[in-house]
Amino acid sequence: MPFNFTRVQLIILILILILAASTVTFAFVNAASQALDQQVLLDVTVIREALRLDFEENGFYPNSSNGIPNGIETYLNFYPTAVLKGSCQDSAYTYTQKLSGTDYNLNFCLGHDYNNFRAGNHTANSKAIQ
Repeated sequence: MPFNFTRVQLIILILILILAASTVTFAFVNAASQALDQQVLLDVTVIREALRLDFEENGFYPNSSNGIPNGIETYLNFYPTAVLKGSCQDSAYTYTQKLSGTDYNLNFCLGHDYNNFRAGNHTANSKAIQ
């Protein structure tokens, strides 16, 4: 038995399908971007923990080469690189030693607003993630 739709009914049906597809696509993209930002914060937490262990063992935070802490591979299997989109132009976690090794800055970027953090550049150190 064939369906007999009028043109108006067919247009409404197509618009409903487009709206449903758009909603699902938006939800998927939003979830994916939140997952990337969550991974960035997890990476920063892991790097901070490795730096804390390095400090406890050596009494100072390490120097850096090309934005990566020297000797960090002792505490990490690999130094992570974030893959982000959104407001981030640079996806690297860039480390610099501060105050002759008594602290450090770890710069990173979030692609979108996530939890209490705004999209954009942030800095972590031995005390906090800002």
